[in-house]
Amino acid sequence: MRASRAYVPFSYKITIPYLLIMLLTEIFIGVYTYTRLSESSSVLTGMNMKMTFQQLTNNISYQFQDTQQISDTLFQSTEIQKVLNSEAGPFEIYQLTRDQLLPLLAAPLQSTRSNIRIMLYVKNESFQEYFKNLKLPLHEKSYNLLYASRIEQQPWFRQLEAGKQDNSWLQIDTDYEQGNLSLFRKLISFNDYQTEVGYLRISARLDDLFQSLNTVKVGDESIVQVREQTTGDILYQPDTRVKKQKDEAYLTVAQEIPGTPYAIEILVPKQYYLRDAHNIRNVTLTVCIASFLTMLLLGLMVAKLYNRKMQKIISYVRSFRSGEFGKRIHIPGQDEFAQISLAFNQAASDMDNLIRTVYLQKIHVKEAELQALQYQINPHFLYNTLSSINSLANMGQTEKVSRMVTGLTKFYRLTLNDGRNMIPLASELEQVRSYINIQKIKYSDRFDTQMEVEAGLLGCEVTKLILQPFVENALKHAWCHDRLSIRIVGRRELNRILLFVIDNGIGIHREQVRAINDGRAVTSGCGIRNVHDRISLKYGEGYGVRVFSIYGGGTTVQLTLPYELPYTGTPIEPNRIQEAEQ
Repeated sequence: MRASRAYVPFSYKITIPYLLIMLLTEIFIGVYTYTRLSESSSVLTGMNMKMTFQQLTNNISYQFQDTQQISDTLFQSTEIQKVLNSEAGPFEIYQLTRDQLLPLLAAPLQSTRSNIRIMLYVKNESFQEYFKNLKLPLHEKSYNLLYASRIEQQPWFRQLEAGKQDNSWLQIDTDYEQGNLSLFRKLISFNDYQTEVGYLRISARLDDLFQSLNTVKVGDESIVQVREQTTGDILYQPDTRVKKQKDEAYLTVAQEIPGTPYAIEILVPKQYYLRDAHNIRNVTLTVCIASFLTMLLLGLMVAKLYNRKMQKIISYVRSFRSGEFGKRIHIPGQDEFAQISLAFNQAASDMDNLIRTVYLQKIHVKEAELQALQYQINPHFLYNTLSSINSLANMGQTEKVSRMVTGLTKFYRLTLNDGRNMIPLASELEQVRSYINIQKIKYSDRFDTQMEVEAGLLGCEVTKLILQPFVENALKHAWCHDRLSIRIVGRRELNRILLFVIDNGIGIHREQVRAINDGRAVTSGCGIRNVHDRISLKYGEGYGVRVFSIYGGGTTVQLTLPYELPYTGTPIEPNRIQEAEQ
């Protein structure tokens, strides 16, 4: 059997999809708004930072250009070239160093406000070195004269030579420890523009070069840094307390510093520049939830009102189905429910009139047909029995006459049954037993009978006189030997009762069996057709009589009835019916 589905009112079936559409629409609007706002915030933040970068880049470029200008001044100085190319003696070189070279190195320091360190590495070691402690941090302006041999064997110098780098900004030697950045370039002799006469190195503090970055702050967790573009190494970060988080998404804006291999980067956490978007998202989410809950409440109220009216209509329809045609629906208004109630009331009135004029007439006709079929049985059996009693009386067999009259009286007492057409199966079996007792007198006990009926079926109501005609047919037509055996079997299959009348007589030809089952056979008296019609008229299609027979092998008549309980009359004891009769 198919499992019954849960009942869902139609009003809820309409409301639920409507609410789902509303929910999906609000989700789409919220997601779309948040996405567009996030994109706008990202673009706006990037534009603002680029505008900030423009000013920062100008300030930082000025610091680099100031140092670059000092480098260009010293590189292009003909006086320095003249001194470095001099071939004078030691004393003259000392005088040149003291009176010309060192003042030339000190002069550019007056034009800058930054603390820088100028270092001139000469190849001509005739000059005397002049320098301060270069391992001290750079906190003042200074100039130094050193021999080129001090750096020519250093790994960083060899790397510059191998890479043919010149006039480049980079960190070398002590710059890493002191937090400096140096501009390093070669000094070429103006005589042939090929011979290297020395090297110029100007160091400046990173804090001085990038002091403008200290004023930049985009959120508490934003990161400002200077990155070397070739290697990707971080050169400078004003606030080292802020670290980049691995699980955090950042918006990165970068700007190159002209004339250097470095770029300024600002990393803004996504949660910062999306803060306003988050706030708007939360507001939108709150509004959407409130809107959905309001629509849900209104939808449930409308569905409840709709369902209440629909349930009222359904209850009246069920009453109408149960045969209560006098009820009427009263729903005020001009909506669909009012129209349905008017249509229902009109249909109920029409149906009531139709039942009174047509259906009840058919019932009376059906009852008349059943009664007519019933009346066919009583005279038929009575005539045969009275004829047998007359024969016995003529032969002077008064004892048998008395027994037949007693059996006939009992038979008709059970048959009349106070005028009821429905009797318990036990009474029907007792009636057959009375008929068999009468026939045994007539046939001098030349046949045997046996009843095998399930005890649970004895109280079921059946149409009366449905078994006796088949016992009578067997006694009239089934004889082929000196004795005849008749079995009456009853059992239940699901919601049906199956009764069988089985004999071991001569049987019926196949064509005649087919004609009987198809209703084409012409039978006389209270035969198979009579019982089949009474059962069919009473219970409808699917119930009735079916004959199975093999010529020479006996006949089986199957009666199919509905299983109906209870019977309110007085049942007959089962052991009186189930006992075998010989």
